[in-house]
Amino acid sequence: MRSELRLAGVILALLIPTALLWSWMAAVNATAPVNPLQPLSERVGSWKLVGEQELPGKAWASIQPDEYVFRLYESPDRRPVWVYVGAYTGRSDYGRSAHDPADCYPAAGFEIVDSRSHPLALSGSETLQARLIEVQRGPQRETVLYWFQPAGRWPLTPVAEEFLQIYDAIAGRPQYAFVRLSAPSDGTREAEEDLQEFARAIAWTVRIAVGRFGGDDELPIAGAGRDPLAPVL
Repeated sequence: MRSELRLAGVILALLIPTALLWSWMAAVNATAPVNPLQPLSERVGSWKLVGEQELPGKAWASIQPDEYVFRLYESPDRRPVWVYVGAYTGRSDYGRSAHDPADCYPAAGFEIVDSRSHPLALSGSETLQARLIEVQRGPQRETVLYWFQPAGRWPLTPVAEEFLQIYDAIAGRPQYAFVRLSAPSDGTREAEEDLQEFARAIAWTVRIAVGRFGGDDELPIAGAGRDPLAPVL
């Protein structure tokens, strides 16, 4: 178990959104086979896409998403946001799955200074049940908002999801996506508020994409990011 946590910590360290990590990863030659997701819009609210990375080979081999995007967005008046979306058909071999940041960050040497459920109100009466953690390692502090997005519905509480995931598999829609947004934090609520806004802007994009993912279908994130009731991108 400890070795698994250490491996998860190494993988998480490869995903931590810092300028130093960005420079380091730019020098890595990832050799794992990748079938990337079609990209999110280059603009999300006031944020603009400034860079994209491939997962290093070892990280990809451990979590093995069927498709993914790993991107950095920046805004002149908001926190930079790292976006990782890993999609899974749900029909893959046992053991291939996303890793929960609440486990991975401590394995990478971070202290979780705050952790809580985070209901995210969307348009109308829709609510997405996400989770928010605040982590710190030395002077480095991050706010992380994440959720596991099933097909055809918004994720509910962890207890409810244990039963609903079984139902989803029986109903023939086992696919899901793991969505992780992170931003540097100074201990105030600004990073949390920025992540909330960003999450609302892409939530429908991801849900629609997951619903179309599976079999021979691609996961068409580009251009799909609009709430049927209101534009979100």
